[in-house]
Amino acid sequence: MSELNISGLDKNFAAIPVLRGINFSVAAGELVAILGASGSGKTTLLRLIAGFLRPDSGTIRLDGHLLADGRQSLPPERRGIGYVAQEGALFPHLSVAENIVFGLPRAQRRAKARVAELLELVGLPEHYANRAPQQLSGGEQQRVALARALAPHPRMLLLDEPFSALDAGLRAETRAAVASALCAANATAILVTHDQPEALAMGSRVGVMQRGVLAQLSVPMELYRRPATPELAAFVGEAVFLPGQALGGSAHTALGVFPLAAPAALGAVRVMLRPEQIRLSTAPMPEAARADVADITYYGPDAMVALRLEAAEAAVSARICGHAVPERGGKVWVTVEGPVMTYPMD
Repeated sequence: MSELNISGLDKNFAAIPVLRGINFSVAAGELVAILGASGSGKTTLLRLIAGFLRPDSGTIRLDGHLLADGRQSLPPERRGIGYVAQEGALFPHLSVAENIVFGLPRAQRRAKARVAELLELVGLPEHYANRAPQQLSGGEQQRVALARALAPHPRMLLLDEPFSALDAGLRAETRAAVASALCAANATAILVTHDQPEALAMGSRVGVMQRGVLAQLSVPMELYRRPATPELAAFVGEAVFLPGQALGGSAHTALGVFPLAAPAALGAVRVMLRPEQIRLSTAPMPEAARADVADITYYGPDAMVALRLEAAEAAVSARICGHAVPERGGKVWVTVEGPVMTYPMD
């Protein structure tokens, strides 16, 4: 597989900026997940890399070879890039085997080359080769689409929200199978998604697109624990914000004093922590903040507990284990584990 480099990429539609100054690279064998809300520009980015669109400025290079800039663009069929669409886009009149070999030279299509190998790679039995796509589940169809994309030995793979049409259980199963196949193939890949857990679970690095800008590109743990802005913090997972003061290496808040996850300017700050960092006790605890349980949203394995702090008259939410849910309307003592992020006051 190959290394992708993108520099200064811009794209406008009818003079409206869709992508602005995109810079990043994908190492050979790496899977980068691009996360963003609808309209953030993530699918446009994928289509530029695939060659379906031409950039207005900037460059796209694969293994040092220019694929596109503001003046020229290599056609998609000459880029050596595989593309897996949202719903697989299999041909209903062809068998699974015929779908897999569709993009190969004629002689290899007749011989159905590598069909058994590719079916095994994506976790499907060999006898599926003679089935029609309509005889497969949605997750199985997505695996066949991945096998088809891998068949010509592409230099890179692009996955455009490939699990979005699947229900939750099938989505997790298919995601695991695809991740395993990409790893086994040592594939260089970009996954575009609007699903935060999916991006964090699959990407060796995760980039967040916001209003056409790549706002942050980091390893998953760095992105989740140390988001660059409050907006990113609220987008990637759930966030609790409190006013506070940054003094030395600590943040002072109504919930207590906490170490900082990153250096901060001294003075008034917005303090961000994750709901799962908040711990609750129904027994009095010295130096813990006291709160009323305002509401509970129960999910089974865990629950979100809405709290109103007595001292500060502020509302926060805690994510706790489902078996430890307190009584609605009761009192609890609140502590926080781990470091917190701070941001300048608006």
